[in-house]
Amino acid sequence: MIWYIIGALIGFFYLKKKYNLKFWAAIWNGIMLILGIYFAFGAVSGIFTIIMGLEEVSPTIYYVLFYAFLAYGGLSYIKRLNANNSTASEVPKNTYMSDDTYSGSVNGYQPEPGDTIETKLAGVTFEGRQNILRHMIPGQKVIVEREPSNRYDSNAIKVINPDEDNIVIGYISRELAAKIAWIIDEYQTKTITGNVSAVYRIKNDPSILGVRISFELPDDVDIQNQLEENELDFIDKDIEFDDSFFHEDEENYYSGIDTEFEQLIDEDLDI
Repeated sequence: MIWYIIGALIGFFYLKKKYNLKFWAAIWNGIMLILGIYFAFGAVSGIFTIIMGLEEVSPTIYYVLFYAFLAYGGLSYIKRLNANNSTASEVPKNTYMSDDTYSGSVNGYQPEPGDTIETKLAGVTFEGRQNILRHMIPGQKVIVEREPSNRYDSNAIKVINPDEDNIVIGYISRELAAKIAWIIDEYQTKTITGNVSAVYRIKNDPSILGVRISFELPDDVDIQNQLEENELDFIDKDIEFDDSFFHEDEENYYSGIDTEFEQLIDEDLDI
């Protein structure tokens, strides 16, 4: 039991902060780490007893192999965490960009339909989003989507990574969302796509990654294009309807001729 407690403490106080893990993920990885160390120690002890001739080789070697296998399984969890974290370490620390939104601040700035917005995302440390950011690169496509049902903010705008099963990677800041939510609600006619501008390290805590995105707000042009598309679809459907109506009339016409011809034949036969 003591090994589990030690592992849980290591996970909570060390792994959680180092790898930005959730609580239970940190506890689990801490336990796996301490168990890996425990079994590794058992395997080394078994090898030592064989070398010193304290135990017979035949049964002891199997225990050594079994402990070595368990040690590898436990320590592989930490190896996997280091592999995921190495991607983040490839982001140079001098790529830090300002935490302010849209050219320094949104104070006094009112976005207009059709404007291009470049901003950092909020909420990137929740729900394992740091692991997703480690694999994102500048230029990668994202989707900007309104979330009016959000219980914390009816103006909420979430950003989705379409390459990761449409998982949410963050939100537009509350201040900026309050100024552009109405534009999206009023003018959006199609999916709003954007791109990752930069993945950077937070200045005050380099272990945390941030992300900036850019996207274009919808405008009247999008609505006009949608109306034109709808009009063309209506015309196409109207033409298809008229065409089918014509063929129906043509079929009725020829059907009438056949009926009259059959009547004439019957009259001739009666004569």
